[in-house]
Amino acid sequence: MNTIIRSRPAGSATSKDKPTAALPLRPNGHWMPWLATNRPATFRDEQRFLSDLRLLASAQSWSPDHDDGPGDQHMRSDATAVLNALRCSLTVEDLFDRAPGLNPVRILRSYLDLDARRLKAIYAWDWIVADPSDSALCEWGPDAATLMSPLVGQLLDVARRKPNSYAVTVATLAVRVEEIGRCIVELERAIDAEPRGSQQGVELGRILYDPAGSALTNQPTHLPARVGTLTSPRVATLLGERQEVTFPLAG
Repeated sequence: MNTIIRSRPAGSATSKDKPTAALPLRPNGHWMPWLATNRPATFRDEQRFLSDLRLLASAQSWSPDHDDGPGDQHMRSDATAVLNALRCSLTVEDLFDRAPGLNPVRILRSYLDLDARRLKAIYAWDWIVADPSDSALCEWGPDAATLMSPLVGQLLDVARRKPNSYAVTVATLAVRVEEIGRCIVELERAIDAEPRGSQQGVELGRILYDPAGSALTNQPTHLPARVGTLTSPRVATLLGERQEVTFPLAG
């Protein structure tokens, strides 16, 4: 997939781009519920968000090996809050200003839980790519399907119907996954180069994340490199709220 990302060269801003404050910043439907920059967080934004969230949780005597008390056990609503924050590119300060009732420890726990599930699925996908065999698909497919269900479903179908084409299909999908990943890295660099709230940044942000459109994160070959690029369907499969692929392979 070839995605061309154009950002303004330095010093080439046009009159319609100025001032950036003129851009109407409105919540964008159900997936961007909070007023902010009208674009999703980038990798750089998310790293800052996570660092600040750790600091805030640590102020409540939280540590990674701390046992959850009754008030520290995260719920689905905490996952929704942290995902909405990243989709709106909120800072930690922004998030707790808008929702002061949230518990920082639970929000951090929820983020780390989503990230652990994501990493487990990526590990499984990497094994399927490294060993394009029926046995690897049966062993690693269920975990990989929690994040990459369309691709795992496609591989299951090929393995059943055209087993001689299976290895080639795995290699082809792996290349497409890498291509999407490179496009997202390039795109996020372009977004980071824009002033927060600029029209160009908003337009680039919709290429990155927009569940109603053809954003890169909607593509079945997108392998989420961070929590903030998890779409709602992937979150649902990661959390076991729905299952889209059936195992075992035989049958």
